[in-house]
Parts: sequence; C-alpha cells; structure tokens
Amino acid sequence: MMTLRLNLTVQCSQCGAEMPHSVTQTGQSVWIAPCLACLKRANNAGFEEGHAKGWDEAKLEKQEVVN
Repeated sequence: MMTLRLNLTVQCSQCGAEMPHSVTQTGQSVWIAPCLACLKRANNAGFEEGHAKGWDEAKLEKQEVVN
C-alpha cells in the first residue's frame, strides 16, 4: 500500500489565519475546524444580538406596564 504525505498550510476562509492544529483526518475525509478568532467573533455577534433583543423586549414590557 502506498502512503502519501503532504505538508499543508490550512487557512481560515473567513480571516485567512493559519490553523496548524485544526485538521483531523478520519478515513478518507479531512475536517477543518474554524479558527478560534472566527468562533469568538461569531459567539460575540450572537451575544450582542440576544442582548439587544432582550433589551427591546424589556422596554416593550415596561411601556405596557406604564401605560
């Protein structure tokens, strides 16, 4: 059986950061995880969206109680 060895540089498609420890091979598939910076950015965006939505809902509830 032949063995193929490759030296690859994997980069995040979002920000271009190199990700040397994020590649996992299972069988004939290669899985690449997003870089930590992009995961953190997505998490922060979700937090900010949820925070804004929560405040909007709280303001509506306050207006209903006052009126």
